[in-house]
Amino acid sequence: MRAAFRRRGAIVLLPALLMLGAGPTALAAPARPRTEPARDVTVTYQAHQGKNLVLQQSWWLVRRKLQRINLATSPAYIVEDGIAHTATVVDTKAHTAMHYQTHPNTALQEAGFTRLGTETIAGHTCTDWRVTPKNADQGPPQTMCYTKDGVLLHTIRTGQNVLIATAVKYGPVSASEFAIPKGYTRLDNK
Repeated sequence: MRAAFRRRGAIVLLPALLMLGAGPTALAAPARPRTEPARDVTVTYQAHQGKNLVLQQSWWLVRRKLQRINLATSPAYIVEDGIAHTATVVDTKAHTAMHYQTHPNTALQEAGFTRLGTETIAGHTCTDWRVTPKNADQGPPQTMCYTKDGVLLHTIRTGQNVLIATAVKYGPVSASEFAIPKGYTRLDNK
């Protein structure tokens, strides 16, 4: 349930929050959550990377299905385009942008969901869902806490916190946050 990019010997984890795919919304309690934000939002997370705890900031530009992920410990950031099915790793030290073609990720759409309860994280109420992958090779079951409007606030995998939101800010996100800076060399990974 995660994608990994290897960059200069370090693995940058893209936890389940990268997996795009909206669940149905309904007036009654839904059988599964919405799994992508319904409106522009910036979320700061504490993410566990092995034994280390790192800060991660994510921005979503909903109308263009764009997500940007910055890890405080890395000079690179990732821009994922949910329409074009691409991911670009922008390295601010090397002034490069490594472009990857991705495939639509259906893991969350095919997973089983069981509603567990609610909690408040970073001042926002979310519903805990037990998420069971369709196939065993997609990883172990995990608990994911989503707001009603699709913002992931918490992920627990094999009993361990993987990701927890520390701040959530709704509001317009500039498209410039997702642009590759001028003068950067574009590299295509085929």
